[in-house]
Amino acid sequence: MYSFYDTKTAIGKFFGSRTLVAFVATLFVLSTVICGSASATTVSVIKDGVEETVVSGNPSPNVSTLLNAADVSVEDGEDYELVYVNEKLTLKIGQKVTVTVADKTSAKTFTMIYTGNENVLEAISRSGYEFTENHASIPSADTLIFDRMTIRIGVISYTETTVVEDIPFATENKNTASLVKGASRVAVKGVNGKVSRVYRTTFLDGDVCGKEILSETVVSNPVNQIIEHGTNTNYSTKTVKNARFKSASEYPVTNNAEINKKLVSPLAPDTPIQLDKNGRPVSYKQCITGVASAYSPVDGKWTATGALAQVGYIAVDPKQIPYGTLMYIKCVNSSYIYGYAIAADCGAFKQLGRTVDLFFPSASAAVQFGVRNVEIYIL
Repeated sequence: MYSFYDTKTAIGKFFGSRTLVAFVATLFVLSTVICGSASATTVSVIKDGVEETVVSGNPSPNVSTLLNAADVSVEDGEDYELVYVNEKLTLKIGQKVTVTVADKTSAKTFTMIYTGNENVLEAISRSGYEFTENHASIPSADTLIFDRMTIRIGVISYTETTVVEDIPFATENKNTASLVKGASRVAVKGVNGKVSRVYRTTFLDGDVCGKEILSETVVSNPVNQIIEHGTNTNYSTKTVKNARFKSASEYPVTNNAEINKKLVSPLAPDTPIQLDKNGRPVSYKQCITGVASAYSPVDGKWTATGALAQVGYIAVDPKQIPYGTLMYIKCVNSSYIYGYAIAADCGAFKQLGRTVDLFFPSASAAVQFGVRNVEIYIL
């Protein structure tokens, strides 16, 4: 059998006795260096977010030794822990916090030392739960931890949907001398715009946990609503009292001879009102769709402006339609075409939700008209 003695003899013969002694001495020195290096331990000491590296000759270093080597101390209200972070032995000094990490079926509660840098991802790693690229957490992984924090983890999934939504219109306020002070009207009705948005919804174990806009395309722009506010403080009832009109029996009120035969008001403008094929004025400042009631001479002989009450002189809310405003009025269904009129009176009708009160030549005519939906064209 080939023995250690035979090996030693063979080596001795090969190297010589002095060479052998030197070789053995070299092996002893190398083994001492290697063993010494194996017993040294590198430790990271972290406090207040500041990290310092300490090398200990003890494979199981004492905390007090590490604190002295790093020249740090544990103050009142602080605690410490010696743990492995990314496979590196780390001594942490700071606030002890309690953290709970939970998935859909279970939860784990434990304590950690917060030095100012610890985040949700580190807490999840400490919990032992599986956390891959298909997982997500609430709060997000880079959120710093705090005492009594609860972290939810689960499998992440997404859906994308396209939705057409409103773009709210803005409202502009403008002053106008065409209205009496204190009156207002909607000069341009606002219209919402439309926008097509692509949303991505995030789910955590099937539960919605987030939603974001990936893209959006404007389908139509909104139209701003314009409200005009009256500034005119110089209006006078003389405008109405001094008004002079042509007679509808002598001058055409409109360009439509058949409609002229149906008009209630005997007033005529200087120039005939041009109507379209539906009997509506082609040119006007504003159209008000509202409700009209009726009254007659039995309700009073004089108007609020001091003018004699007569057919064509109608009652309005002067804050909406200033006195002296010229109008063309017809029922929505054309059952009545009141015709050319002037705002000359007011009354309690507006408290009943009516827009205007039309003056008729007799009580029976007013009763026959009753209450109807009308179109009021401001000329």
